[in-house]
Amino acid sequence: MTSPGPSATRGPSATRGSTDTPGPSATPGPLRPLTPADAEQIAGWRYPPPFDLYDSSDDPSGYDPPDQDGNGFWVVDAADGSGVVAFVCLGPEGRVPGQEPERDTLDVGMGIRPDAVSRGVATAIVPALLDEVGTRMAPSRLRTAVAAFNERSLRLCRSAGLVERRRFVGPADREFVELEADLDTLRRGAGT
Repeated sequence: MTSPGPSATRGPSATRGSTDTPGPSATPGPLRPLTPADAEQIAGWRYPPPFDLYDSSDDPSGYDPPDQDGNGFWVVDAADGSGVVAFVCLGPEGRVPGQEPERDTLDVGMGIRPDAVSRGVATAIVPALLDEVGTRMAPSRLRTAVAAFNERSLRLCRSAGLVERRRFVGPADREFVELEADLDTLRRGAGT
């Protein structure tokens, strides 16, 4: 489940590009509401092409902390204390341009810090994300969108139980894959 920053697209995917430098471990902390300091960190995240589609906005004011319903940005801290390692955006913030709101469906996006990509962080976050969403928001279905070239994120989504629903043209005229699943099915699969 990956999501570009506020100026780009929304939508989940988990892994984006790879790096040769050591990154944070795959045991991140719990989800917590985004703060202005977190938004400053995320605003600096940059990825190599073609994953630069997911680059965050330079403007940290584009990241909204969760509202009373839980919609907005949540973050996960790295276990090694190196700061925010991932963000999760829920609701309208998780929707990619080209998707329309749907009744009883929650849009979810995720972004992983560039030095943590392909290190198991997204896989480790999914059970906590499903638990948080199920407890706080209780939608019937979850939906995400992933750039079609992002095979690792698509594998993560499919392994979590999301099923391809359609393809559409999204930001930067790129093809996106929309995936969705019943929340109860996903929670059973993740053991939450």
